[in-house]
Amino acid sequence: MALVVDDTPDIIRLVHTSLRSHFKVISAEDGLKGLEMALKERPSLIVADLMMPGIDGLELTRRLRASEETRHIPILMLTAKGDLDARVLGLETGVNAYLAKPFSPRELLTNARALVQAQATTADIVLTQRMDSLEIVAGGLAHEINNPLNYLKNALARVRIDAQQLIEGKLSDDALAKTAARMRELFDIAESGIKRIAGTVELMSSYSRAGYSRQMRPHDVFAAAREAVALVLPATGRAVKVETEFAGDGTVECVPEEFNQVVTNLLQNAIEAAPDVSGLVKVRGFVEGETVVMTVKDNGPGVRPEEMARIFTPFFTTKGPGRGMGLGLTIAWRVVQSLGGTLEVRPGPGAEFVVRVPRRQARLRAVS
Repeated sequence: MALVVDDTPDIIRLVHTSLRSHFKVISAEDGLKGLEMALKERPSLIVADLMMPGIDGLELTRRLRASEETRHIPILMLTAKGDLDARVLGLETGVNAYLAKPFSPRELLTNARALVQAQATTADIVLTQRMDSLEIVAGGLAHEINNPLNYLKNALARVRIDAQQLIEGKLSDDALAKTAARMRELFDIAESGIKRIAGTVELMSSYSRAGYSRQMRPHDVFAAAREAVALVLPATGRAVKVETEFAGDGTVECVPEEFNQVVTNLLQNAIEAAPDVSGLVKVRGFVEGETVVMTVKDNGPGVRPEEMARIFTPFFTTKGPGRGMGLGLTIAWRVVQSLGGTLEVRPGPGAEFVVRVPRRQARLRAVS
């Protein structure tokens, strides 16, 4: 559908005759009526005259571009040949193309079809990008649920073994005390995993609610790192030593649930990369001016030079089949970027990831 907005009946008839073979054509005799019809009918193209009573073509364009419902509609402006300044202003305002009077019907139709086709191509690109984003989001949420779910599975498997031995009376008094302590620890891990899954589901629900706005709050990322160590290390079942060292105030304005993903993903990657014998992970935090810095370093094989450029790419992983989705570092990088910070990896023996985040946020950017 094409909407023609012009105060000259002859021009409306000419445009209608030119476009009717490819468009259903409706018309309005002034800018205000044209704006009303555009909001009601949502045409695929608007052909408007520059000079009209009431509101002119430029003001009509401004109002169309200011509305979520009409800002995407291509606008073809009809103007006199000498209106150079008006043309430039129109392009800055949001006019897609100009056609100088007098124009031929063929020229009008060609321009109209080209604008609609370009809009359709843009819509396809946006849809593809949204589907790509949906794939990333869905994978990221699965990643966030799958990790604590594995913690739960490992903890419950160990509890099942201990409970069976207890039922069968196979435990000595000394072994009974050790088993009781271990089971309490495993139940704590399971409870932490359940809380993390519940937090992820709540975040998913929040994102899906209409009008939801991600809210920044002061969050102690150093305390979050300590909590992550207490949760992740026992759940991995690996005999890796984790050393922590924090200096200064680690409070950052962020979405806590999102930043916790950064800490947990970096920590889990480091623990899994450390060797089975003498595995060591060092987590440090300190302050540089108004920037909070956190580093996570392991003594594993490190990142190979050929992997450096791809390390934050979605679905890229160096882990074996079934051991990773290749999204943990992508999620971490995007969250840090949304806070105006940086996440870098340093080469050398062992991998070292460095997070730098400004303590305060002027605004919250999208995680994209």
